[in-house]
Amino acid sequence: MTIQLKPEQEKVIEQAILAGLVQTPDEVVEAGVETVRQQLEDLNATPAPMTADEWIAKFREWAHSHPTDMPVLSDYAISRDSIYK
Repeated sequence: MTIQLKPEQEKVIEQAILAGLVQTPDEVVEAGVETVRQQLEDLNATPAPMTADEWIAKFREWAHSHPTDMPVLSDYAISRDSIYK
């Protein structure tokens, strides 16, 4: 496969070599391909379904992550009448 680079792309590769980031232009291509491969993996990755015990543990972790020192609302504050007035 032959790849045609734009002049600005060639310049960036030359700068990367001079800066010591890569040794050859092939390393730039390898890094780019690796980035795209990782993006494809991330795109296609679907989390494995959780078991009931895992789900319960995650839910409890989430529930306990909220503050517990909030003031208690009065019965009126949570009543239907307070919502519509």
